[in-house]
Amino acid sequence: MSTASEIIQCYDCGESYQYLGRQHHPGECPTCNSHCVSPAGEVSILTTVDVSAGEEISMVAVLAIDECRRRYLYHFSNTGGEARLLALRVGDQTVRSSNESTIPALPAAISSVVKEYLPITSIPHDSKD
Repeated sequence: MSTASEIIQCYDCGESYQYLGRQHHPGECPTCNSHCVSPAGEVSILTTVDVSAGEEISMVAVLAIDECRRRYLYHFSNTGGEARLLALRVGDQTVRSSNESTIPALPAAISSVVKEYLPITSIPHDSKD
């Protein structure tokens, strides 16, 4: 793997930093030591579960892994035509912050699945990769 630069975001403290290295980032915030940080490399979808309310899907859960095999479990709802991130687990840790600045930018693979399953017009924090 060639030397690459990744921008990492901590979902707990909100710190963003640049990681330089031959491998993907180690998955730990250097400021607060949290493991609730953005995925390393590409994200692969493992499974999705939708919850229907009548004829429309109102919620979807998406389980994904990054290139370092860390698991990410996203829970979204359809709130007024907009996807809303209800909960996020990284490995065995739940992201607890409600601070707007720490809400993660969504990987393109996650955004794509959410758009497929929820009847929405927009997704906040869509990375648009």
